[in-house]
Amino acid sequence: MSELKIATLSDKAGTGPVTLTGQVAVKAWGNLNGLGAIAYRNSFNISSVTDNGTGDYTHTFTNPMADANYSSFGATNGTGSVSSTNTYSPWIHAGQAIPTASTYRTISMSGGGTPIDVGFLHVGMVGDLA
Repeated sequence: MSELKIATLSDKAGTGPVTLTGQVAVKAWGNLNGLGAIAYRNSFNISSVTDNGTGDYTHTFTNPMADANYSSFGATNGTGSVSSTNTYSPWIHAGQAIPTASTYRTISMSGGGTPIDVGFLHVGMVGDLA
């Protein structure tokens, strides 16, 4: 069995990281604080978030997807404060806007269907980059 140890993987020119374009991999993800000052704790290929109202966010990609036909996933937890645990099961779904190649909209809702801000909102997108 061979072992491959790599400290850094660079592009062909040796000037930057390898870009995933056609491979199946997460092309964008974010861990958002949805309470108080709305901000990403960490993210990849998401340049900004727009707060559209309670539990309603538009995520803008740094590098757009090839088209709007990518797959997305999300999860929420922490309903009362950034450190709280669930007192009920919030859930996340695509907002009223259809996804575009450059943005994705999410709404976190309570089990009763009411939009709610959450301490942790996690999103990810899988598909091809432009």
